[in-house]
Amino acid sequence: PPARAGEAAATPAATAAVAQIEGVAASHLLSGSVGQAVVASLSAIESNFLQVTAPGVGAYDDDHASLLVALEYLTALEGDFWVKLRGAGLTYGYRLLNSTDTRLMVFALYRCSDVLNAYRAARQIVVDYASGEAAIEEVTLEGSKSSLAYNIISAVASKKAATSAAWSCALEGKGVDYDKWLLQRVDQVGTEEVLHALRMYVVPIFDAGANLVVTCPSNKLDEVCDGVAAEVGIEVRKVPEESLLATFGGGGAKEAPAPVGKANRAAPGAFAKRFKCECPKCEKPVIGQLKVA
Repeated sequence: PPARAGEAAATPAATAAVAQIEGVAASHLLSGSVGQAVVASLSAIESNFLQVTAPGVGAYDDDHASLLVALEYLTALEGDFWVKLRGAGLTYGYRLLNSTDTRLMVFALYRCSDVLNAYRAARQIVVDYASGEAAIEEVTLEGSKSSLAYNIISAVASKKAATSAAWSCALEGKGVDYDKWLLQRVDQVGTEEVLHALRMYVVPIFDAGANLVVTCPSNKLDEVCDGVAAEVGIEVRKVPEESLLATFGGGGAKEAPAPVGKANRAAPGAFAKRFKCECPKCEKPVIGQLKVA
């Protein structure tokens, strides 16, 4: 950009650095309109790691409390994810969370013995609830709300924790009474609100518009890469360990590997549209049906 009066002109290096980080908020990662998938291999690991990101919500979003309850319901101890993922031996651990700072939903599997089947099992759990095949149990829902409330309160249980939380709230632009506001909203969440949040924000994690990265053992690279391409329905960028070493090991950067597999078969948003939320919050009047007084 041109220098203002009294300012020194920017050097080419500084201009290039700014260009690289410009427009972060409108990036593919936040838009959810273009999904990207990468599978990288490492010979130093014996299991698989997966992370998926999709658009989430902010701290004061109307759906934040209901989304937190929905995530707690799915990931609770002895809940669906615990029983059908960890209990089935598909993965050692999992994460499903919303970051209000980055406004991103994050789904992660770590130390997977079978990353493809773990991904399928997690997707099926979400699909069952979104489609109505599985019902939200009232007792489990109340337990999830109680557990979430305890987590919010325990995060400020000591002076040190309260000070740290106050600093984080100031940094993220939250009010001093944010926890009180959030607890009140959590208490009002019902089954309908949980299903709304699940369909709006959790289902898109398994859509072709989400961004996915997998790290696997070197001898599983081709198998995992083909499996991910088949499951997600988009091109997958295969990154062998040699390319990582060339880029980060001081050997000089190489061009990014070209995507492998067939062209995108799944349009971004197509999977999520199958589970469109029809709750009163999502119902919008059609212009032609509006009555004029």
